[in-house]
Amino acid sequence: MKRLKRKIDSGAELIMTQPVYSIETAEKFLDAVEPLGVPVLLGLCPLVSSRNAEFLHNEVPGMQVPDDIRERMKAAGRGQPAIDEGVKIAKEMLDALKDRVVGCYIMPQLGKFCSALDILKDLGYGEPTCKDSSSSSVTNVVS
Repeated sequence: MKRLKRKIDSGAELIMTQPVYSIETAEKFLDAVEPLGVPVLLGLCPLVSSRNAEFLHNEVPGMQVPDDIRERMKAAGRGQPAIDEGVKIAKEMLDALKDRVVGCYIMPQLGKFCSALDILKDLGYGEPTCKDSSSSSVTNVVS
């Protein structure tokens, strides 16, 4: 927090979180930064497979994917069911935290850019059709 406070004191006007996979951890962070009075963008990175979740958790410094999320991804299997579960998890994070942040930024992985739109669909974004180059998933995009 000291480093973040120094950045704000030096002129930073926005906080962007790392990808969030734990509502509880994000809420603790948001509680801690609230007194700073700086808007927060929530980072979302929809998982695409169990292997992807394990890689992020074990190989990316500072990234934590909780056990329950990794288990959900493992149970989802492979392919489109796993992509759908990753989108569902990201939607849960956004839904739980949207009233505490000014917005979100989404980092789709492995060419699954339509997953970003799937996350936002329930918020009214979408139209016409989006199709990932490596997927049969079809989603609406903002025109």
